[in-house]
Order: sequence, then C-alpha cells, then structure tokens
Amino acid sequence: MRILLRAFIAAMIAGCLLLPSTTRAAIGTVTASPPTYSLAMNQASAVTITWRIQRTGASTIGGVSSPSGSLTIAGTTITINRPLFRPTSGGESVIIVETLVVPRSLLVRAIKSGGALTGSYVRIFTDGVTATGVANFNITTGGGADFGISRLTLKFLDDDSRATVRAVDTRLRAAARISFTGTGLLQASWQIATPTSTPGNEIFRPLRLERRQLTGNGEVELISPPLPTTIEGQYLVALLVEDPGLGFDTPQLIYTIIPPGAPLAGPLPQSILVSAPAPEGALATGTSIAWSPSPAAAVYRIVLMEAGDGPLAAPQEDLQYGALPDGKRVRPEGRIVTGFYMPATVTSAVLPALAASRLTSGQRYLLQIQALDGSGNPVAESRPQEVYWP
Repeated sequence: MRILLRAFIAAMIAGCLLLPSTTRAAIGTVTASPPTYSLAMNQASAVTITWRIQRTGASTIGGVSSPSGSLTIAGTTITINRPLFRPTSGGESVIIVETLVVPRSLLVRAIKSGGALTGSYVRIFTDGVTATGVANFNITTGGGADFGISRLTLKFLDDDSRATVRAVDTRLRAAARISFTGTGLLQASWQIATPTSTPGNEIFRPLRLERRQLTGNGEVELISPPLPTTIEGQYLVALLVEDPGLGFDTPQLIYTIIPPGAPLAGPLPQSILVSAPAPEGALATGTSIAWSPSPAAAVYRIVLMEAGDGPLAAPQEDLQYGALPDGKRVRPEGRIVTGFYMPATVTSAVLPALAASRLTSGQRYLLQIQALDGSGNPVAESRPQEVYWP
C-alpha cells in the first residue's frame, strides 16, 4: 500500500512539472532616450522621444499601450491625448518613438511666470502591469534647442490656397513653409497622388527629394517642382518629412484639372440651392450633401468655411440663395477649412474622409457649393449655409 501511495505522489509531482508556464507579462522599466531635451523659449518646439520599455513574460493584452501623456512646463500641466500602442508576441522589450510638439503659449507662460525654466513629460505604459516613463525639458534659446519642426503649412504658389481648379497643361507649383528649432538636416520629399489612385485610399509617388541644412531657429520655404497637369481629374500633393519626425499629421493640397475652355460671360452668377443637409443641421460622416444642378458647370467645388462668432444673417426677401439683385455675390468672411471637387455630372456627394479629417468636433461651419466653368471661374454658387460637425 505504501509503495502504491509513493508512486501516486511521484506521478502527481511529475505532472505538475510538465504543466506549461503561466508567467504573465511585466514591464520592468520605461526610460526616455535621451532623458533630457532642450526647448526654444520663443516658439513652439518639437522633440522626438524614444521610449525604451524593458519587459519579461508574455503579454496578456497583445501589446504595450499608453492612452495619453501629461506635459508639465513651469507648473502648468496639459494632457496630450495621443494613444501609443506596440503589438507584442512574447516577452520581448519594445521601443516606441513619439514626436511631441510643445505649444508656444505654454513656453511663453513659463517665461512670464519667472519660475524655473524646466518641465517634464510623463507617460504610463501597460501590458497588464504598469510602469511610468519620464522625459525632462530645459527651456533655452532657439539655437540651443533640439532639432525639430513645430509647424508645416502648404499652399499653391500663385494663389495662396489649399484647393484649386486649373485647366489642362497649366503651370502649377506648391510651396511649403516650415518653422523649426535647433540645428540639423531636414530630409523630405514632395509626393503626388494622381487621379488614377482610388479615392480615400490614394497612392503617393515621389516627385523630388529635399535636403536642407537648418541652423538656429526660424522658418524656411521649399518650392515644389512643376506639378503634373496633363491628365484630367483630382490630385493630392504633400511634403513628406522623413527627418526630423513630425508631431502632427502631414498637410495636403488638392487640385483638379479640367478641360480647357473659355469663361462664360455675365456678371450675375446663377444660383444653386442646397437641399441637404438642412440649415444648421449636422454634417456627420456619411451624411449626403445635395444641390440643384448648374447647366454651365464643368466641375462643382464644395467648401466648408469658418463660421465665425456671430450668427449667419437671415436671407432678405430680395435674395435668392447666392444671387443679389445688383449682380453681386454673397462672400462669407470665413477662411476655407476644407473642400473637395465633384464632376458636373453629379449633384450629390458624401464628405470624403480626407476633407472630414480637417474638421473639429463640436464646431460650426459654413457650407457652400460653387459651380466652376472650364477655366475654373465661378458661374454659380449657393448661399453659405451653417452646418454643425458633431
């Protein structure tokens, strides 16, 4: 009997030794590389932080994540709502690179406070076990700041717009204005997506590489090569910055190439009626925009502009949509935020994802439909209509 009992106990011990390990992931340490950064005191600064996360064990949630960061400069704290995530398959250590833009207003407030010109950026990472990483900042002059890009704007060279319509074979270039701090080599490339790309899933190809040595702090302007205008349709233009990293989305320009043609005469443009969405209605993702046709249109331009602080004036009895009795047109003061083009054969559209990405939740905008002739001249337009982006 004793022999049987000993055999049973030995078998149980052996079985337990053969069971698979249930060790779960555990983040040991999180370090920022480099640990300290220098920020320019007189303008926004961008720094690239490399988070090095040491771990052991297998992840229970499929990766390492951090939902947000906390930026503190001279006692003032703001939250950076940018989630970070890196998938993992085991207990390997991971590296996550983040580019952080420190707002100029925060730096100016720190200088005016008279306190210590220092700050920190804190992130909490988790893979089932949490750990905290910290990057430290010193505020200095622009020349002593770390190399980074705080602002990048794009426009067409000849009309300062972000969207335009041109005839086939016209000359067109883009310009990029870059605000930077520190000293380093800027590496970027002009890229184009042609009408052959799938709308909403555009494929960009390079036009030209840009390499520029930048020193101190300031601004630099880059001019694109001539943009293609031989094929009719819609194009997207971007300046892709490879180094240093950007802490914001890369801006894009939109232009449409249409067949050549003479502008139509007549001081009074035809009026266009917007039938959807309703005035002051929500323009959510997937909402249809519909309008009455214009016989003279070669292409329709749909734009969303800043609504301003005051309410939109009510239409007068002698005002029918976009036309005034004296031949003038309604010209809203708001800056164009986004827009897109549709062929003259359609009178409805859904806001593209690229255009929607430029809208801010909770903001009011002015929606206007413009009909353009073969030379890109307006021949009809709707009255600006207030809409709401939820």
